[in-house]
Amino acid sequence: MDKSKKGMEMMYLIAAVALLLIFLAVMTTFYVGNYRKLFGGFDDQVQKSDDNDGDNVANYADKCPCQPGLIENEGCQKNKDEGRDCLENENA
Repeated sequence: MDKSKKGMEMMYLIAAVALLLIFLAVMTTFYVGNYRKLFGGFDDQVQKSDDNDGDNVANYADKCPCQPGLIENEGCQKNKDEGRDCLENENA
């Protein structure tokens, strides 16, 4: 009787591990397939960091996104603050 009880316990353990592996496989497949939909891809993040004036300061951080400037001046030329009007005109 003792041997059959240990055999049943082992069978339940194997079944539990098998179910866990199947669950993990299904969840991994779901998340890998839907990761881009849920979180966006790398290309989407790169497009958000456009640099209209080519001064290596992304538009979202550039105080003067239409004229090239220095990184130290947050994308503006020295002592100049053009504003963000040019981006608003492009989007209109």
